[in-house]
This record gives sequence, structure tokens and C-alpha cells, in this order.
Amino acid sequence: MSQDALLLVEGLKVIFPTDAGIIKAVEGIDLAIHPGECLALVGESGCGKSVSSLAILGLLGTPPALVRAQTIRFDGQNLQALNEQQMAQIRGKDIAMIFQDALTALNPVMSIGRQLDEVFLKHCGMNKSQAKEASIEALRAVGVSSPAQRYRQFPHQLSGGMRQRVLIAMAFAASPKLIIADEPTTALDVTIQMQVLEELRAMQRKSGTALMLITHDLSVVNYLADRILVMYSGKIVETGPVKQILKRPAHPYTEGLLTSVPRLDTCNTRFYQIPDQVPNPMNKPSGCHFHPRCSYAGELCKQTMPSLRSLSPQREVRCHFPLQKGEGGDSQHA
Repeated sequence: MSQDALLLVEGLKVIFPTDAGIIKAVEGIDLAIHPGECLALVGESGCGKSVSSLAILGLLGTPPALVRAQTIRFDGQNLQALNEQQMAQIRGKDIAMIFQDALTALNPVMSIGRQLDEVFLKHCGMNKSQAKEASIEALRAVGVSSPAQRYRQFPHQLSGGMRQRVLIAMAFAASPKLIIADEPTTALDVTIQMQVLEELRAMQRKSGTALMLITHDLSVVNYLADRILVMYSGKIVETGPVKQILKRPAHPYTEGLLTSVPRLDTCNTRFYQIPDQVPNPMNKPSGCHFHPRCSYAGELCKQTMPSLRSLSPQREVRCHFPLQKGEGGDSQHA
């Protein structure tokens, strides 16, 4: 793992002990995000993406969650050594988060302006007059029409796209070094989704903020991200540059995700989907967790969990029989 990373996470594990058994949500993942980079964490619902981000930010209640990691270091600080008051100073100021459902993320009984003002008052040392001015400008910067009018409105009075823009404005308000965006366009239609993504990308490039994008939508990944970490059942199964992975996936799960995306440039009339579903985190299969859904699986896959091994200087895969031998390699499967 790179030691010059803005965010460095090593060996992150998250479990939830219950009366029925232990839920293994995250099983020892490593990740690094560099300044100005967009890293996408990709996988189906239930793979551990959102839980990982909440654990990094210290937003999981402990109990019920048990969080362990060898390293969680942000901008040279050991986040595991900080108390709740110190973490609260980092959240919003140095690390901000964009949640997937803006209507529930925003306080329904507070005006948009008051919620934006809080960021500037708490983290930027402004007075109320300065905060109001900065809030209106922040709304204007993310493409909100009539920002002075929207400033006085409440979340339910705005459209879904407008609410999502408000969350983006709040995230960038204090000029954070890292933004975590958890499915930021899930609830939006395709046209509004593209507008919001364009605003997010423009703001990120303008500010130089690092972005951790959590999504299952590979079209969003292709548009925004520099690198991908593919997660399955609490483990990283493939990593590498976006263009390489989308063009030549090495893990059967990544291949399945790509094949599941409808395309306009083919004549296929049948919709493909990965068989079955993500395993119950309380009762995961032996060996490779993906083997019950994998058409390439052999006996070794059913018995032994593969390690995350290097295919090239930039790519890693957790598979006994990867689809690629390495960068530019030939497929090993028919």
C-alpha cells in the first residue's frame, strides 16, 4: 500500500455479533486514495461497500458493530487514536460525505440555507451574515437555479436533482480533502443523473478534492473514476485502473457485473444477470465466496479462499483462475 496516500486503510474488518450468529460484513480490506484521485468501490448491495466507508469515518455504533483495522490513516493522522470530538472536527471539514438519499440525509424541518450555514459556521469560522452569503454562492456553484430563493426553502420543496445538488454543495462547502459519495445518483432519473454527475466531476476537478465513489453503476464509474476496487461478500476481489478493468476484467464477478449492463452496440435481446445472489454474511460459502455463482469454479475454488495477487504493477485479483494472465494477457477461459 502506498505510504503517500491521503487515506490509507489496511486490514479493515467489521463484524456484527447477533444472537443468531456473527455477521461478517467486511473481511480485512485494504485501500488507498491519493490527493485528487477518484477511487470507485464497486459491487452489489450487501457486499460491504457502505459499511466500509462508515467504519472509516467512525459512524458505526460500537456496539453493535465491532471495527478492527491495522491502519486507518488520513492525512498523516491515525483516525483510530482520535476521540469522538476530534473525529467530529474532521467530518465535514476534512472529510465530507454525500449520501444516496438526499431527502432523508437533509433535515426536513430546517431550511436548506440553515443547513448549509451550519457547515460554514462550524468549520470556516464565519459569522451568520458571511455564512448566508457563502451558502447562496455554494448553491449557485453547483447549478441550483435562483439560489437566494432556494436558500429559504425546505427539502420537500425541491426536486430530487436539486436536493442532490444541495448535498454536493454541503460536501464541498468547507473545501475538504476527501469526499465519500455513497450512491450519489441512485434515486434520480437518467437525465438528472448525468447533470448531477457533471456537477460533481466539475467541482472535484476544480477543487482537487479526492473522491471515494461507492456505487454498483459501472457507467458512473466509467465517467468519474480513475481506479476501481471491486468488492464481493466483504472482500476485495479485483483492483486496477478503470479503463483496464472495464475493457479486460480479470475476476469472473467483475465480468458478470459488466455483462449485466445493457448495451446499445450489440444485437443481444436476452438480458444477462449473475445467478443467485450475494451470500448471507452470517453463512458464507467455504473457499471462494463467489464460487456458487461462478461458471468457471473448480474444486479448488470450493475448498480454498484465493489470495489477492498481482497481475501487473497496477492490477490485483483474488481468483485461482483469473480471466486475464496479466495486463494485456490472453484469457484463460473459453
